[in-house]
Amino acid sequence: MSKDNNLKVVHEDSLSEADLQKKVVQKLRIHGAIPILTDAVGPALHFITDKKKRLGFINFQKARGWDKGIPDLIVIWKSEVLFLELKFNSGKLSPEQIAWKNRLESNGYQYACWRTLEECNNWIVERLNKK
Repeated sequence: MSKDNNLKVVHEDSLSEADLQKKVVQKLRIHGAIPILTDAVGPALHFITDKKKRLGFINFQKARGWDKGIPDLIVIWKSEVLFLELKFNSGKLSPEQIAWKNRLESNGYQYACWRTLEECNNWIVERLNKK
């Protein structure tokens, strides 16, 4: 794709998981959904370089109820609740994520794993068409 002045065109396949999450959150908010970020540990660990402090932070979060495998986002859309995991390219669900998926679905909740912004668009369009 081409550049126009300072406008950089980004191919969806070149997005990182963090970029995908930002775009998904933005898109959901624009359409009235309420996305709740659940990962308090991951982003913070990027800024903690000392191993003892990293372990201390993880243990502190675990004591507060953080559990490995929790989906990245909880999305509220009117009366629906979607637990959403975002994966980059061919990333796979970990055993802990699969356990969360099974637990949530067995309790009647929606669970999805999106890899592209298009999947987000499709989910929104489905809801808009239900009106």
